[in-house]
Amino acid sequence: MENAIQHTSPGDVIRLSAQREDGFARLVVEDTGAGIGPAELSTLFERFTTGADAGGRRGTGLGLALVRAVARGHGGEVRVRSVLGQGSSFELVLPVCARERAGGVPIGTSLPGDDQGGLPSGAT
Repeated sequence: MENAIQHTSPGDVIRLSAQREDGFARLVVEDTGAGIGPAELSTLFERFTTGADAGGRRGTGLGLALVRAVARGHGGEVRVRSVLGQGSSFELVLPVCARERAGGVPIGTSLPGDDQGGLPSGAT
C-alpha cells in the first residue's frame, strides 16, 4: 500500500481486494499510478533495489524483497503486473492453512470469552 501511495498522484485510484479460492488467499493492491518499466520489473524484488524517484522519497529497497521472502516462506508467492504510465497490480498469494487445535476448532476461530484470536491461553 505504501508503494502505491508513493507512486500515485491526486486523482489516481488505489484498490485493495482480498479473495479466498482453491485453498489460497489472494491480497491484491492495484493502482492507476505511474507504473513500472520493463527494466525495473526484472529486479523489483531484489534486495536494496529502489524504483524510480517517488517525489524525493527513496526507500531502503528491502520492502518488496521482504514481502517475497515471507510469502515464499509460507508456501506462497507475490506477483506483479505493470504498464508504464498506466499503473500496477501486486498480488500476494498464500495457502490457507486448515490446521486444527485440540477440540477440532480451526486455529484463528474465536471462542466465547477468547480474546486471543482462538488460541488457548499461553499458546503461540
